Amino acid sequence: MSRNDHDKNSDSILGKLRSNFLGTEYHIYDNGKNPEYEEVFFDEKNDGEIRCELGVILYAASTSLGSKGPRKMKVCISKVDEDGLPLKVWNPTKKDDESMANCLKKETRSFDKLYLLYNMPPSWNDEAGTCVLNINGRATMASVKNFQLCTHDEQNIMQFVKTGSDEFSLVVQWPMSLFQAFAVALSSFDSKLGCD
Repeated sequence: MSRNDHDKNSDSILGKLRSNFLGTEYHIYDNGKNPEYEEVFFDEKNDGEIRCELGVILYAASTSLGSKGPRKMKVCISKVDEDGLPLKVWNPTKKDDESMANCLKKETRSFDKLYLLYNMPPSWNDEAGTCVLNINGRATMASVKNFQLCTHDEQNIMQFVKTGSDEFSLVVQWPMSLFQAFAVALSSFDSKLGCD
């Protein structure tokens, strides 16, 4: 929350976005501690709660190197009750514990506790000679980073579009939080070895 405060133990830190090496899988965490460091790095500043997963972003891997095309992504967040509390708290402490990513990939017993979002696929436009996405006039510039996240019934939950050379617009609605939406948007800027 503070531009110049990057201390992991600061109250200004809301959470973390972590990527795999290929840039195809991202995890959104709150500001809790990493369970892997619990015994090795323990002091008063690290005795708080174990971090919770707030979301997972999966980018589809490219089928061949150098291929170009629209990005495909899935995002899942925890379903919440009418008070905004998650139906399941996701805080895996060991590799065997159920995580959002494993639940999403394998559709495990807790799959019904996840809210699954897909990016709306763009359609080919002969006039422009490229794939385009109907963003209802919000985007002023074409970009591979432009996307809309929708439910299976095409309800738009989040929209991220380029509006200038270094400017973007982010629109989000319930049940996604502003922090989750910001993390998803940040993931689109990261370099991705495994996808376009």
